[in-house]
This record gives sequence, C-alpha cells and structure tokens, in this order.
Amino acid sequence: MANQKKTPIAIIGGGISGLTLAALLERAGLDYLVIDSQELGGMIRGQNEHGISLDYGLKSVPIGSALNKNPLVVLKERLGLRLQFDSWTEPPQTLAKNEFVPFVGFGENKLRILITEYNYYLTPERIIVSQGWQKLVDQLLQIIPAEKIMTKSHVTGVGVSDDAITSLTLNGSTQLNVGRVVCTLSPSVLSEIFPKGVISVKLLQRISKTQTFTAINLDLATTQKISEAKNFFILNDNVDQEFYVLGQFPSNIDTARNLSSVQISSWLTLVDQESLQDDENGSKAIRTMKKLIKRMFPELLENVKWERLLVVPTSIGHFEHLQLEKNGTLPGLVNFWVAGAQVGGVHRNILNAIQSSTFAADQIIRQVDPQRILRSSVEVPAQTLSP
Repeated sequence: MANQKKTPIAIIGGGISGLTLAALLERAGLDYLVIDSQELGGMIRGQNEHGISLDYGLKSVPIGSALNKNPLVVLKERLGLRLQFDSWTEPPQTLAKNEFVPFVGFGENKLRILITEYNYYLTPERIIVSQGWQKLVDQLLQIIPAEKIMTKSHVTGVGVSDDAITSLTLNGSTQLNVGRVVCTLSPSVLSEIFPKGVISVKLLQRISKTQTFTAINLDLATTQKISEAKNFFILNDNVDQEFYVLGQFPSNIDTARNLSSVQISSWLTLVDQESLQDDENGSKAIRTMKKLIKRMFPELLENVKWERLLVVPTSIGHFEHLQLEKNGTLPGLVNFWVAGAQVGGVHRNILNAIQSSTFAADQIIRQVDPQRILRSSVEVPAQTLSP
C-alpha cells in the first residue's frame, strides 16, 4: 500500500534525539513526521514505580567547559522550555581499605573505549533536570502536534533513486514517500534497512568496528537513609578487573522531587557483547553488581524495599569510525542525515543526542530556507541553575 503524499522530512526514532529535532523543525515552521515503534522519549522517559516517577538509570550530565554552551541549556533557551536544573560539584569516590577515598583514575587499565564511557559519568561538575527528565520529554511533546507523530511503526526498508532516499517501508508493507530523512537510532540499524550495495562496504566495515556495551541499570529503594552523598561511587571487582559498578543516590540531588518515604540509589555497569555470550540475561553481572554494592554499603541491600532492573543491549558506544559528510548526511546520499546519542560530536549520551539533532535540524532548515538566520549558540546566565 503506497502513501501518495510525500512527507517532507521523516524522523526515524522518537527518543530525545528525534523529539529535539522535531521540536526545532516545528518552531521553524517545517513539515515532518516522527516515526517510532516504541514509547516516545526513549531511554530518558520516566516510569512510575510504587507511586514514584523515576528516570531510567543514571541521568545527570556534565556541565562542560562553559554552561552557556551546554547543549541541554542551549536547547532550553532556544525553545523557551520551562525547565529548572539542579547542579552540584562532587568528585567521585571509591573504596580503599574500607574507607571512601577520592577516585583518581583507572590506572593502567587498557580498556580505552570502556573507560571513556565510564569517564562521562565521573566529571565532578554536573546538572540534572529537576523533577526528572520526563519533564523535558513532556515539554517537547507540547511543541510537537500529535498528528506529526506515527507510533507503532518500524522502518524495515528504504527506497533509493540515484543519490537520494525516495521512500521508507514501514512494518514491512506500507510505503511512505519522503523528501528528507533523519535517522536518530543507532547506526547499527543502517545495514538492516538499506538494500545491499547502497551503503559502501567500507562504511559498513567502519560501523561494524564500533564496540558497543549493554547497560545494566539497577535502582534500589530503601526505607533507611543510607548516604547523604551527591557524588558518584565507583568500584571494580577483585576477580574481574574489567568489571566496574558505578552508582549514585539521586534522592540527594533532585531535591524538588518528593522522595521522603524511600531513598533511591541507582547503579550501572557496562558489559561488552563477548562477556554476555555466556551470560545472556546478565544474571552473573547483576550478582557481581550487588556484591560490589554490598562491599561499599553493607546496610543498603539489607534494607531494600523494592528494586528495578533495566537491561539495554548495545545502548552505549560511540560510532567514531562513522565518517559523515560535513552537513551530517551519510556519504553518497544527499538527503539522509544520521544523528543521535552515538554519532559525532564531542559529547556523550544525552548531550550528544541533543547536539547532533540540533545540528541536523539547522542543516535542514538552512537547506529549506537559506536566508533564515539561526542561533547557533545562546549566552545563558549562570542563574539558570538551581544550587
């Protein structure tokens, strides 16, 4: 079944990257369609647990070298979002001889890629959206009209003519004619949706070079207040020196959220795909996580009221070998952009998702209206943050 009307801009993915892009295009007066097969908001949406709205995993972000250049803060000012931020500066700590001491680095560890991903969380100066990241999702969705969102739709193929994408195939049967496309999903999906020969073998090899990690997130709710600390804690396993667990007490940071009945601690470990081959459901990794948590906070696991586990395959990793054109398009295709948390930029995770989508939006807007003047950066006063 063919859709005869052409969609000017198709956005594949309704996570923070896709929603950022859509909101910017909406403010620019352009027509587009967000296509997603799952819940909007992706991994930054909140979820109600026992009457409490919680983020998924560890969601604070580094402030960066200058607050007014932080992609999250710039997006807030550019779209006029009504967000408040909590900020803090607390160096990470580790455990040594049963005492918490400053964490000074990973030493001689040769796992450069893994260490890079962990270092994203260990920058002392950090901010978080007050009352949870779902507030950001909600405000972006207030900008985006409901009729410009298509859910329960999975892109299963693309149509190509010469050097341009002409259509998308949805759910294996529906054809959507398109003018421009932005993929905000992991670049690993490109080999699945493109016909053989459209993407060069060299480019596919670059994509396959990327080492990705499965993120195992464990949230623990305790009736007893275990710690007053705001900093991250990190500890590695004595047996498996490559295994680290990273944690924090979000209850001590997001003071605007009502968490008086319990204290929440959030813990994360990253596991490579090879390690998961013998541990498909992550049960061994989860046991090791809890062993390290107990070593740091013996009373924590004894007072757990409830816990929440989230395992997200291949969600962490940066496709640094994927070389895009200067305007962010895929080489050989003039109307197909690649954005998202794992592509380009100097940031990681949420910040990179916002920055790469902002860049793609600006490139498309300039193409549609070359005379349009865009704000590439916004000076933001320091009082934007709540201490």
